[in-house]
Amino acid sequence: MFGSWAKKRFVATWAIVLILTIGAAPAPALAAPDPDRAMRFVRTGLDEVISILSEESVPEAERVERLHALLLRTFDIPTVGKFALGVHRRGIDQAKLTIYLQAFEDHVVEAYIKRLVRLVEPELARSAKDFIHVIGTQPAGKTDIFVRMSFDRTGKDPVEVFWRVRERRGRLQIIDVNFLGISLAMTYRQEFASVISRRGNGVDGLISALKEHATEINLGGE
Repeated sequence: MFGSWAKKRFVATWAIVLILTIGAAPAPALAAPDPDRAMRFVRTGLDEVISILSEESVPEAERVERLHALLLRTFDIPTVGKFALGVHRRGIDQAKLTIYLQAFEDHVVEAYIKRLVRLVEPELARSAKDFIHVIGTQPAGKTDIFVRMSFDRTGKDPVEVFWRVRERRGRLQIIDVNFLGISLAMTYRQEFASVISRRGNGVDGLISALKEHATEINLGGE
């Protein structure tokens, strides 16, 4: 489908990044996480995704369900969805917000989790540990830390991904990812604003776009 093993590796890594890093809004934190703990946290999440994708004897639907459960266990989907709304969060009643958040979660499952399971063959998933590496950390303001990950590309320099990790009430969470210089959290906010502007009808237009299960970040772009 993609023409080369190297290109499949690149697409697989990007899909894994999308699964693990849907970005969240800021929340109170006292201090940046311990670097070693943050690195272990990122490695553990990556290992679990790879393990699920590697199980070729497990039906597709079950792998989707397990990745979905991992997402819900690791990230605060309501916080993520509210952050993505930006200024459009104002004035939405609770009933509409509930509908939107469910549509957002369903979109994540359809656009990323199902796509990832269908795209990444078990053999490719098993090889991921050979070309994806957690390589260090660096400060990210006073309360966060970046965990640096790189993945090898045949004949090219490695690409680095920066996972922004924050500790909330003793629990580590990834709140954003920077991939090729692009913040995923801010991309979601910008694209959702664009969808609302383009489609009209406020957040209802965005909900409709989410329910269409567009497979690209720019939902239903012209």
